[in-house]
Amino acid sequence: MPLTNLADQDALQAFLGGAAYAPPTDLYLAFSQTAPTKAKGVSTPWNFTEPAAQSQLTTALTSGTAYTTLAVQALDQAVASGDSILLTSGANTQTYVASASAAVGATSISVTSQNANFSYPIGTTVQDTTTAPAYARVQVVNNGTNWVAASSQPATGWAASNGTAMSFAQSTGSWGTETYYGIFDAAGGGNLLIFDELRAETGTVATATGTSPITSIATTALTIAVASGATVNLVSGGNLQQFTTSAVANVGATSISVVSQAPDFNFPIGAVVYAPNPLAIAASTTPSFAAGAILFVLD
Repeated sequence: MPLTNLADQDALQAFLGGAAYAPPTDLYLAFSQTAPTKAKGVSTPWNFTEPAAQSQLTTALTSGTAYTTLAVQALDQAVASGDSILLTSGANTQTYVASASAAVGATSISVTSQNANFSYPIGTTVQDTTTAPAYARVQVVNNGTNWVAASSQPATGWAASNGTAMSFAQSTGSWGTETYYGIFDAAGGGNLLIFDELRAETGTVATATGTSPITSIATTALTIAVASGATVNLVSGGNLQQFTTSAVANVGATSISVVSQAPDFNFPIGAVVYAPNPLAIAASTTPSFAAGAILFVLD
């Protein structure tokens, strides 16, 4: 779970400078179709690409200025003339009306002239609410019930998980394939704080790992294929450790080859093996996560 540079900066200032840090009252769980980055960047903040029908401004708007074009990151769903285009930045919202169609891949939306009611920054969420597939971030109260420790603090990192079940709204159209999730501090736009790969249990350890360097993990028959170079997590009680795979492991395989590494703990038979698990979300689907299914692992 890389913390973004913004979150790292907040932690550093609090640790070294004694600056008071007030955590957000609410956090917002979101999906991404691309691998995010720690740095915010400009055209696509944090390279965090949320599901179809939602984009972001690539050029800021100035309050009181009239606009007939909105510059956005490449659209992954077409916009029709007359569609309602909603801008969201924190608590600020405004709806424009598309004055022409915009094809998939377009980087601008023509709109009926209207004065901006707020200085919307780069990264502001842009959503076609007429054809939107009902995607929205999940608002979660930030407390020790909804977010809990998933492991003790081993040498290789620390993990947190969801303590309660969390569900997105039902999709009314395809959301595409999601590969990462992240936590923002706002329902739209805002700041990405942390992110991690979507993972799921693919099997369990079949032979205890011991604590000497290993290059293979014996498992029960895998239910999810694992690519070479992927990160797999072993979890047992409060112990968690990440390993990098060195070869492909197909569904049904009973071992995973990994780059040589010594386990911090003797993971026993039955320890859970988590692998990357992209999530293809079709129409009329309600993506949900049982308690403990979301895992954020510190690097």
